[in-house]
Amino acid sequence: MFIIFSGRLRWFSTNNAGKELTYGEYGPGDYVGELCLDGDPHPYSVVTLESCYCAVISRQRLAHHVATRPELCAMMLEKSLARIRALAVLSHQLGLDDVYTRLRRVLDAPASPEEGGSSHGLASRAWVRLTQKDLACRIGCSREMVSRLLKDLELGGFIRRHPAGIEVLRSLPPGW
Repeated sequence: MFIIFSGRLRWFSTNNAGKELTYGEYGPGDYVGELCLDGDPHPYSVVTLESCYCAVISRQRLAHHVATRPELCAMMLEKSLARIRALAVLSHQLGLDDVYTRLRRVLDAPASPEEGGSSHGLASRAWVRLTQKDLACRIGCSREMVSRLLKDLELGGFIRRHPAGIEVLRSLPPGW
């Protein structure tokens, strides 16, 4: 297991064709790799998004701490349940929402300072500093589909694309 002290990590999986799906991003105070407790192979991968400083805890040491420290066990259970809930929401969105709805949800989400977001007084997120590939990985579609949707939104005057990211100019329409 890795405990993150600084930097950011992306949690994702890849299929045989190389298509990726991002489950989440984690930063200081988070941890990844807790599934090592069951001894089975990891069904996902983690990659650094920036320089990271992490502590590595072996499976044996983690199992010992969980067994002897009920507060650690309770904290890990709480965090694991939150991740299960987030994965259930993601599964629902991927299975039931169209691609535009999933893209709009990312573009409308409040940006964290780590992602370079700022609101400038808009109800929606004013800057999205993600590449088309990053967006595609987050919403479970191809980069080409993201490109088409962003082009339509730009032609409609909803966004403006810059080398530094996507500027959201006004509230996005509920459907496309």
